[in-house]
Amino acid sequence: MERETAADIQQRLNGLILDQSGRWAMLERHFFMYGHSTLQGNYVSPFEFTRERVRINLVQSCADTLLNKVTKNSPRVTFLTDGGDWTKQQEAKKREKFVYGQFHKSDVYKKTPSAALAALAFGDGFVKVYHQDKELRVDPVLTMSVVVDEKECLYGPPLTWFELRIMDKDTLMELYPKKAEKIKKLQTIQMPFYVSGTSLQKNLVQVVEYWRLSPTKDKPGVHAILAGDELDRKSTRLNSSH
Repeated sequence: MERETAADIQQRLNGLILDQSGRWAMLERHFFMYGHSTLQGNYVSPFEFTRERVRINLVQSCADTLLNKVTKNSPRVTFLTDGGDWTKQQEAKKREKFVYGQFHKSDVYKKTPSAALAALAFGDGFVKVYHQDKELRVDPVLTMSVVVDEKECLYGPPLTWFELRIMDKDTLMELYPKKAEKIKKLQTIQMPFYVSGTSLQKNLVQVVEYWRLSPTKDKPGVHAILAGDELDRKSTRLNSSH
């Protein structure tokens, strides 16, 4: 397969967003049902339409109650041995302690509840696990920031993933100093959701993180980061079996 350019990747993303207009409408509806607000950050009171509306948000109440019940405990990963000797049992205990420590270091128990709430409100919640500066990182990802090809999902996990992020130009230039001149020339955008007002939107650009997994184990996939032009590209060992 020929190497995809940044323009090819962006064109594919734009096509998916256009094809999935119904999904965005449902996300907007679900967000309003939970918080009586639009994804653009505009508060809309449910009482503006009729005074006969029930004045209790049952969706929010049920979602928050279930969230509190599910996330009040901090489950631990347990390593069990099947007929193992004392040495193996000690090794299992050490692994359990190590993983538990990594969970706390990465704030897993603090960050993952927001993904659970997104799953209750939107139907899907995402957590991104990755490494940065030789450290394990765990971050919740906004549901509306993830774009996949729904046609690929008919037969299993999708091979193509997009994650959309909004970043400040200065931050982006610090991460990619060799691309600073190109980043300066990027066209700024309006924050598509969650932000009201324009005071913080003068220097924001859209960043696209792209994964194209290999359908076979013998060929590497592609992981690229784009902001107008390509900022970074590397091979990934992930494939469709992961």
